[in-house]
This record gives sequence, structure tokens and C-alpha cells, in this order.
Amino acid sequence: MIILGHALVPYEPLYLIKNGDEVFKYDNLLFKFNDRLIAAAQKAQKKFSVITNDINEILLANGAGARFIIVDKKSAAAAQKLANDYLFDAKIAMFIGSARALKNLAELGIDAAIFKDAIANAPKSLLASIGDSVGFKFHFGLPKKDEIFGGAQKLADKISALDKKLSAPAAGKNDDIWKK
Repeated sequence: MIILGHALVPYEPLYLIKNGDEVFKYDNLLFKFNDRLIAAAQKAQKKFSVITNDINEILLANGAGARFIIVDKKSAAAAQKLANDYLFDAKIAMFIGSARALKNLAELGIDAAIFKDAIANAPKSLLASIGDSVGFKFHFGLPKKDEIFGGAQKLADKISALDKKLSAPAAGKNDDIWKK
């Protein structure tokens, strides 16, 4: 697996761009699939990677020479199957938020993992902003500690309440429970 953006692994940073003017500013471009940006990157002989979940765009991005095609979890298996079946030159990648997600990507057979630090000009809320622009989140979220324990406490409270509803009143000394 190729890993971009982790402190232990050397990598060439990506530069997120949104318009054609930015193509000439950087050497290793990243953008949401866009015909004009791909054409500009090709003309300028720049390395580029695209973000998409559309099968047609995945095929076109590979044919156009993309280095990485970044997809979400829903599209990952289908995109990786295409890449394997058609021997893509491009690598199928996913954004991840922590090293814990590497196992998930490995299980899916994904070619590459991209941490937010791999993007040199990344704003603080990079993953969220990219996620909003293409309609998905890129990391495998883990519940927060208080969500786990809070959920367990809520479950315990519900069980206790149900137990109180279902419990019969205690029989007294003089009550014969076998009498009709």
C-alpha cells in the first residue's frame, strides 16, 4: 500500500487546486474531477490526482493519466476491482484521518492511503470541506470515548426501567402463590 502524508513515510506532497490558474503554481495537483483541470494539467505536463466516485470519471481519470483516483468507502471496492481488472496505471486511494484506518483500507485492497498532511496547502478542515464538496466523508470514524460509555449507560438505564416494569410485586409471608 502506498501511504502519503504519514510522518514515517517519505512522500511528495499534493496541492489542492480549484481553478485552472492554480495548475501552473504547483507540480503535484489534486482536484475534484474536472475536464478542464485535467486538460490544463496534461498541457502543462503536471502530475495530477482526482477525487471522484463516478465509474465513468474513474475510467476517464485513469485514461487521462491521473496518479491517484481518490474515492469514498462506498465506491472503493468497485473502483479497486476496475483498477485490478483493467490494470490501471492510476492508484485507487482513500483519505484517512488516522493510522488506525490503514487496516480497513488493506482489507478492501485499496492501493493508497492519503492522510490530510499529504496535502501541502490544506486548510484546517480539509477532510470535511472536501467531503462536503463531493458528498461524503473520507475517514473511518471511530466513536468518541464519551459516546461509547454514554451509550452503555443509556442501555443500562433502559434495561433497569424495563426490569422495573416487568417485575411482579414481592409476595408477602401470608400470600400463597400456589392458591388460585
